[in-house]
Amino acid sequence: MRASASITMTMPRVATSQLIVLLSAFSLGCLLTPVALAAQAVNSAIVAGYRFTSFDAPGAAGGGLTDPHHMNNGGAITGPYWDLNGVRHGFVRSQDGVITSFDPPSSVSTDPEGINDSGDVVGFYYDENSALHGFLRDHKGTITSIDVPFPGNQGTAAHAINAEGTIQGVYFDGNGNPQTYLRSRAGVFTAINLPGDVFGAAAHSINNRGAISGFFIDSNSVYQGFLRAANGLTIPFEAPLAGTGAGQGTLPTNINQGSHHALNDRGDLTGSTVDANYTGHGFVRTHDGEFASFDLPGAGVGNYNGTWPSSINSSGTIVGTSFDDSGAGRGFVRYAGGNVVPFDAPGAALALGGTIAYVINDAGAIAGAWVDTSGILHGFVMTRNGED
Repeated sequence: MRASASITMTMPRVATSQLIVLLSAFSLGCLLTPVALAAQAVNSAIVAGYRFTSFDAPGAAGGGLTDPHHMNNGGAITGPYWDLNGVRHGFVRSQDGVITSFDPPSSVSTDPEGINDSGDVVGFYYDENSALHGFLRDHKGTITSIDVPFPGNQGTAAHAINAEGTIQGVYFDGNGNPQTYLRSRAGVFTAINLPGDVFGAAAHSINNRGAISGFFIDSNSVYQGFLRAANGLTIPFEAPLAGTGAGQGTLPTNINQGSHHALNDRGDLTGSTVDANYTGHGFVRTHDGEFASFDLPGAGVGNYNGTWPSSINSSGTIVGTSFDDSGAGRGFVRYAGGNVVPFDAPGAALALGGTIAYVINDAGAIAGAWVDTSGILHGFVMTRNGED
């Protein structure tokens, strides 16, 4: 199975079981003037030992359709939301709950993907001609478009940014296949070429040492993991339980919702393998190359259901989502000692999508999304100390 170059959507897909979601749901929308909006918390409760707070971007359709994608170590969260017209916009939520909406100039659909500890945000947008561009929104609110200068480029997306301001992203080559690039703070682009890459490569994580992790697709359409150090040394790897057929293999990223913090500064990374039955199994690869696999009880079998880690912090704690046979999602936390704790957002409707855990920061806070009984998507943040 080859990954698709793009997907057109009008609403977020939660708990999807489609492999191609890895490349992000690039949907169309329209421009919204940046504005700071008051904090909104829908509910607060204790879930799995954490203080759970639900929130929505003001102006989001149905009072919801808010989809946090990433959170920095200061607790700032970024992601997209959809308005009443089904148009996608970007937001940043500060640690104290103030939400700022934004769109790059000429954007008709905006999707923030990553945020560093300085508050710089990266992501992608579509312009009025349906051309795909990456963007950088610095902590002062200045937005810069990003387009790789490589021949045959059919579109650029930015996925992650580290403390040095190095951006990691994906562009689509002349064949429509995804390829990985780096952009330095000074604006210098580097194409990442991987031996064995036939049908494309994508990395969604960069750590503060400049290492990136991701996958490439070989000649048999099998997914192979890789870790690339800042000096360019690249280690391909295959995690335990990985299948060897088309659409199977090793994915150091969460194909069901994307992940942009799956590699910590020590060099530990997390992800999933897809086995011969197209079931996802979680794994962690430590900085010294040791693997451990894990699955949540009740995780589904086949159709890309199963256990899908998204993020690992400096302590080695992992969060992600387990999808059952119906595609319903449950969030989970896996602590460094191996103990796994599943959780559900209060009021989450499993039949409509359930709970999706995207990211855990170094303070142990968790961000994600959940679907209520009306099918409305809400954001959430979970903290151990009870602070939003």
